[in-house]
Amino acid sequence: MKIAKQKKKKSNKLHAIKKNVDGITFHSTLESEYYIYLKQQKRQGLIKDFSLQPKFILQEKFIIKDKVIYKGSHTEFKKLQRKFGNTQAAITYTADFLIINNDNSKVLIDVKGKTTDVFNIKKKLFHNKYPHLELKVVCQDDRYYKMTKRLSKAKTITTQEKIKKEIKEFLKANPIWVDFYAEQKRQKTKTK
Repeated sequence: MKIAKQKKKKSNKLHAIKKNVDGITFHSTLESEYYIYLKQQKRQGLIKDFSLQPKFILQEKFIIKDKVIYKGSHTEFKKLQRKFGNTQAAITYTADFLIINNDNSKVLIDVKGKTTDVFNIKKKLFHNKYPHLELKVVCQDDRYYKMTKRLSKAKTITTQEKIKKEIKEFLKANPIWVDFYAEQKRQKTKTK
């Protein structure tokens, strides 16, 4: 008797599982949860609007010919491209969300399970080219969960107070993370 092997679901390099919400496929469960959070924020009037996957050019495409660089914005670029070929692709950055606040200010949100070296480089390039735009990273952070777990197991009042102070400092340093997870926790307790 042969046993059929089950195919493993493909996951990305960080083992995130894609999730579909409102007909939109998100790269991770965390990203889909943040989408739901933003919908709630909009419905409550706390933000004006938001959009998905805004794309930014960090470095234009270019051609190098005879030690001269021709950028993608060059008026003759298409002719040069046909003539010389060998175009270097543009470097782009796509955030997860663009939030438009009630005062019309804009904030980009990137939801990460874990930051990578490539992301850190792109973040620096982004800040250099778009200093007027705010970029916030919502990163799944195990430190908070570890601290709350330690708090629940703490046996003395002194230890509990020390851990509460650590948690308070962490939350103060990571306000965007706190808002999102506090809302998620409230939603989960409402459904129980």
